[in-house]
Amino acid sequence: MMTAGGNPILGFLRDQRDAGSVYVNVTRDDKYLFVSDEGAASITVIDLEKARTNGFDEKAIVGKIPTGVAPIALTFSPDEKLLYTTSELAAKDWGWPAKCKREGEDPATAKAERPEGAIVVVDVEKAKSDPANAVRARVPAGCSPVRLGIMPDGAWVWITVRNNDAVAGFDTSKLLNDPEHARIGWVAVGRSPVGLIITRGERYVIISNSNRFGTNANTAQTLTVIDPKRAVDGTAAVVGSIEAGAFPREFGSSPDGMTIFLSNYLSNTLEVIDAEHLPIKLATTSGGQPK
Repeated sequence: MMTAGGNPILGFLRDQRDAGSVYVNVTRDDKYLFVSDEGAASITVIDLEKARTNGFDEKAIVGKIPTGVAPIALTFSPDEKLLYTTSELAAKDWGWPAKCKREGEDPATAKAERPEGAIVVVDVEKAKSDPANAVRARVPAGCSPVRLGIMPDGAWVWITVRNNDAVAGFDTSKLLNDPEHARIGWVAVGRSPVGLIITRGERYVIISNSNRFGTNANTAQTLTVIDPKRAVDGTAAVVGSIEAGAFPREFGSSPDGMTIFLSNYLSNTLEVIDAEHLPIKLATTSGGQPK
């Protein structure tokens, strides 16, 4: 692909009709691929060695991991034993109560019609042979959780909770052992947050406020910078704001973490951010002293 020396496409692997495949992640050994299928409420597991050997035949599909509605994130734990995903809505057979309004409705008049979404925790080794039974935990995560990032040490995960205009943090050990107390932080941000990235050194979590359901969705939006340690301590965690385009959606970064890339979906632009010079302003008390 980089040298233009022929056709770079190795092949295509067909998923089920209307799967709505949206995210992918691959194991470090390059042997297994995980694909989140928004439309099918599942994660497809693919044996890449079989796919390459058999010309990307559908027989390379190991099976599907059941999730709630619209799974999106696919994030491995540092030791790659667990895979974390988000589902925007709980599956009906989970029996979770209705707590969430429909997105885009007036919060002052809208009624709760839908259940919360979830963080779903998957046993990676189990998923390689028995994906249908690989889920280890399903934990309520607010209304329409979408993106997820994990701290480098694997102790905390952070998610954007789009329909609550918030970001939430969870203790990964408690997701499995004490789910009722797994949530460790909750921070109000801008409208309909979507993208999320954790900066180098775990210093900050940056959120893209998409406002995708608002009346002015085509205008410039903002990014919110959060100090995760302050969020866990319960102190003022929002420490900065960055200008963005319309519907800031997905983040990426350079290998050294020094540069952050942001796609502004409705602006058709790529925004480049210096991760070492973020506009940080520490919150102060009424007396003007830093908290």
